[in-house]
Amino acid sequence: MTAIDTAAPCTASAPGTAIAPDGSAPFRSEVHGLLGQCLLQLQWAERGARGLAGGAAAALPMRSDACAQPVGALRGLAQVRRALVHRFVDQFDLHTAAGCAQAHAYLQGCAREIARHGAQLHTWADDLARTQAAAAGLADALHAALRDVAPLGGMARLDEVLRWLAHHHPAQTPAAHGCHHWRQVLQQAAPQFELHYRAGSEGGRVGWLRERQPLPAMPPAGPQVLRPQQGLSGFGAAPAP
Repeated sequence: MTAIDTAAPCTASAPGTAIAPDGSAPFRSEVHGLLGQCLLQLQWAERGARGLAGGAAAALPMRSDACAQPVGALRGLAQVRRALVHRFVDQFDLHTAAGCAQAHAYLQGCAREIARHGAQLHTWADDLARTQAAAAGLADALHAALRDVAPLGGMARLDEVLRWLAHHHPAQTPAAHGCHHWRQVLQQAAPQFELHYRAGSEGGRVGWLRERQPLPAMPPAGPQVLRPQQGLSGFGAAPAP
């Protein structure tokens, strides 16, 4: 589970609060405070989006779309950050009350946009936690099925594994993992298992399941022996007398 940290919503003043036209200095300070709160909120949201994207990639390595939502949020937050950091002082004249009023309204809109992304990140984090829990439950159920159906640790027919699941873990279905069929579930939610197809005795293909085998360790590299290069024996030699 990846924790999502967000700061409290920007509350320097309520939306629609008018800035008095009798001088800009007091209200410029309020704009500065709201700008600082927005930037702080923005940094928390960006950090949460990056953490969520990394957590989704680690938890669901076979799903190319797992990071799409937090990465999209990062792009949206980056646009807000560029506007606040690089263009804000060029957009508004903070030496006038009118300019401060415009800047204040603009920052309130930025605060709402940042808060919207923060709420989405919380929702996605909850979804990821549920997906991780479901995937862990599926892995445990498949390990148990293989122990019963293939007690010697070999491969088991997929249809026998699925019958075992239907009897012992009826809640484990493709729909429970957001999928349409078991092949998709095994690819996306259970990458620690391998699915192979072989020709059946009555024609067609039969699916076989086993735990994914670790890659063989590479043998240690032996000492390297430097060999002289052919054709360069006279290079750099002293000239003959």
